[in-house]
Amino acid sequence: MDGTSDKSNLGANLIIALSIAFTKLLAKTGGMETWQLIEKLASHSSSGNSKKKMPLCFFNLIEGGVHVVSTLSEVEGRLPFQEHWFIPRTNSPKESLNQALIFIKALGEKIQTKYGKLQMGSEGGYVVPSKDPEEGLKILQEVIEEEQFDADLGLDCAASTFLNNGSYNLGGKIINSDELLSYYELLTKNYQLFAIEDPFAENDWESFSKITEKLGEKTWIIGDDLTTTNVGKIKEANQKKAINAVIIKPTQIGTVTETLQAANLAKKMGWKIIVSNRGKETADHFIADLAVGLSADAIKSGCPLQKERLVKYERLIKIEETWQN
Repeated sequence: MDGTSDKSNLGANLIIALSIAFTKLLAKTGGMETWQLIEKLASHSSSGNSKKKMPLCFFNLIEGGVHVVSTLSEVEGRLPFQEHWFIPRTNSPKESLNQALIFIKALGEKIQTKYGKLQMGSEGGYVVPSKDPEEGLKILQEVIEEEQFDADLGLDCAASTFLNNGSYNLGGKIINSDELLSYYELLTKNYQLFAIEDPFAENDWESFSKITEKLGEKTWIIGDDLTTTNVGKIKEANQKKAINAVIIKPTQIGTVTETLQAANLAKKMGWKIIVSNRGKETADHFIADLAVGLSADAIKSGCPLQKERLVKYERLIKIEETWQN
């Protein structure tokens, strides 16, 4: 009905809302849970190669970049990297959420002690008033070691947000792509980073290819701004060997059908699939069903201190409990 490539007639907001609603309704009319319908549709599209599993949970517990623009003054400074993830080493959402809630308490106490106040970013994670790009990772690693958590760390760098005139402004230091790559190598070594999302700007294809070649054997190099859940962009990224993992967001491409097409294509390429929330969210938990139905490798839904984020993790737990019963 829309008839345009950019959904400009009916509008992308209307189309994605209806697409998700129709998906839920179709599941109900077939006596299925939403994730079961998605599993059926996705398996059919990918020749039935998917294995049913629960995703890892990437909890965004420390925020920086544009997520905290309205929270901090320019004097205080902000972390250049947008998201700092705490990743429990378990595929049980219930265990993951329990660990995250315990971790968050210890993390809040540490930040309060060090900086004298607690503030939150747009996804509910804590804000650290520092320009040091390593400060968020340092604090997370300290809590992991002190509390003896079995967990990994990850980053959403959102590097497009600190690109300036062809160079990267990393906490006030101006560096080029090669210098930024060397810095990521150092961070990966020092903090054993499990995953790095958008380490370079969305048009810096050459640097994406370089980091995937150098670090991709042990680290997930994730495309988001680079690929935008778009089949054409995913094909280009595969051709250029730019990434080995991809963010999947229904609201990024505009329909559930296109979302499944993008996810199945990425799976055929052997990439990791990470279903993701958006910076602005509602209490709808559709992406939890999407992650399970796709047998996604991971899900990121922000910090569970924020209700709009928590409901996604709670939905995963509910699905997990039905599997156990």
